[in-house]
Amino acid sequence: MREHKTDHSSIPRPLQRLKETALKRQTLINEIDFTYRRLLRMLPAIIKRVGGGSVEKTLREQDGMNGIIRSRLGEVATEHGLPPQACTCEEAEAMVENLRHSDRAARTWTDRSAAVLEALIGVRAFLIRRWSKLIGSLIPADLQDLRNEAQAMQTQEAELHRELIDLLHQRDRRRDPG
Repeated sequence: MREHKTDHSSIPRPLQRLKETALKRQTLINEIDFTYRRLLRMLPAIIKRVGGGSVEKTLREQDGMNGIIRSRLGEVATEHGLPPQACTCEEAEAMVENLRHSDRAARTWTDRSAAVLEALIGVRAFLIRRWSKLIGSLIPADLQDLRNEAQAMQTQEAELHRELIDLLHQRDRRRDPG
């Protein structure tokens, strides 16, 4: 029996581009889902380590939003035949691991919470970039509602990012009144 090889040179160029775009979309959805899944597992433990106050409150609210965004992503992607699939994303894994360990070197509660905020700001920036790439891959008119949802979720992610930056700056101003 003769082995059948797939010869990509026989696939018409436009079809090949469509396949590559579909693979890129699926990969981005998987990576975004992976990152939120990791955050949802990790943030509750981190919240316990940073103590109370405005940082704890903000992190609890953001943990809730992570669940909402992940759920929305899963629903809308599934509606379009692109359900999130299990994967690993080395870049996201490294950033989330950095978040996991961010508070451990700090000596004071203030330094600990600042380290956590800085690490989470990095994860949020990563997610904003991933959302942007996903939105860029959703140009076709038949995916316009998926694109609109992705833009809304990216906007929500940007708001979470800004909230963390504002909180970090408030803490810095209190520590150094200038």
